[in-house]
Amino acid sequence: MGASKRMAESLVISAGGRTSRPYVVVRFGNVLGSRGSVVPTLQAQIERGGPITITHPDMRRFFMTIPEAVQLVLQAGGMGTPGDLFVLNMGEQVRVMDLAHDLIRLSGVDPETIQVEITGTRPGEKLAEELWEPGASVEVTANPDVFRVREQDLRAELDIRPMLQDVISAAASGDAERLKMSLTLALPSFGPSPEARGDRVPQS
Repeated sequence: MGASKRMAESLVISAGGRTSRPYVVVRFGNVLGSRGSVVPTLQAQIERGGPITITHPDMRRFFMTIPEAVQLVLQAGGMGTPGDLFVLNMGEQVRVMDLAHDLIRLSGVDPETIQVEITGTRPGEKLAEELWEPGASVEVTANPDVFRVREQDLRAELDIRPMLQDVISAAASGDAERLKMSLTLALPSFGPSPEARGDRVPQS
C-alpha cells in the first residue's frame, strides 16, 4: 500500500513538472475518525467486549484530526507550486497500545474485562512511521505547521508514466515478482521486507 501511494505521489509531482500546472501532493498521517482508521476499529472492538487486536505492542503512528486534514489540503492548494509536497507537523508518534488503553477508559469500560490480542506485524509493516525519506529537504512554509518537503525519489522532471505502465501491467497479469521488481525500479527507496520477499525471519 505504501509503495502504491508513493507511485501516486510521483505521478502528481511529475505531472506538475511536465505541465507547469500547480499539481501538489499532501501526505497525511492517520486521520482520526476517518473510514478505516484505527480509532473506529478499536471502538467497535471495545463495544463488542473485545478482544482488541493490535499487531505489535510497540507499534507507533502519527495521528491528525479531520479538521487538520482539511486545512492541510486547503492551504496546500493555496500556497502550492507545481510539484510541491506538503506534510503537516503532527508532533510525536503515538503508541497504538496507549491509544487503545485510553479509548477503553474513555468508553467507561473496566479495562480488566477487555482482552488485548497481539496479532503480529503484517508483511512490510513498520513499527514506526517516517514522514519523509532520510536526506529530504524540509522547509517551513508561511504556516509553521505545514512543511514543504523535497525528496530525491520524487523529482518533478522525472516522467513516471513508463514506469507506472510497467507496474500496472505486472499487477494486471498477477505477476508478484515482476510487480516487486517494477516498484523497486520506479522507487529507489522501496524494498520489500523479508516477510514480503518470503524470507525466513529470525525469531528472537
